[in-house]
Amino acid sequence: MLLYKWRVSKLHRELGIANYDRLPLQQVATRLVYVQGIPMTMETALQWQRMEKAARHSGVTLFIFCAFRGVQEQAMLIRHFLKTKTMAEALEVAAAPGHSEHHTGRALDIGTTGCLPPTVEFEHTQAFSWLSTHAEEFNFTLTYPRNNRYGIAFEPWHWCQRTN
Repeated sequence: MLLYKWRVSKLHRELGIANYDRLPLQQVATRLVYVQGIPMTMETALQWQRMEKAARHSGVTLFIFCAFRGVQEQAMLIRHFLKTKTMAEALEVAAAPGHSEHHTGRALDIGTTGCLPPTVEFEHTQAFSWLSTHAEEFNFTLTYPRNNRYGIAFEPWHWCQRTN
């Protein structure tokens, strides 16, 4: 873990991220399975499949457009945002490398038909309504609701499986 912290700190210095404590440091998943080509942990895959099936039986279409994302991928995402945003703005829409729930393999970015991902408009879909009512049954929670304690922008598409 010490080597991991050092690597994350080095990457933060390279990116110009200073004293990031908005979100906790996340462990990077090492054992992943693939569901329709998308990597995640085995438990997340099992619960996702159960949840997607239940939604489908309710007439709701759900799909995953992002799950596991490594530290370097997260750094690339920050670099992408820095083309049009300040660092402060970039860190409101993406966690600093090492701090993203996507590193755990338990976070899913979920979409539905008729709504381009990732957009806040997802909040107004039948899929979001269904998830808000039923996701907890499958141990998924919405990490970044409006005005969340982390100061991260509202992400109605981002759901993370909680560990017991």
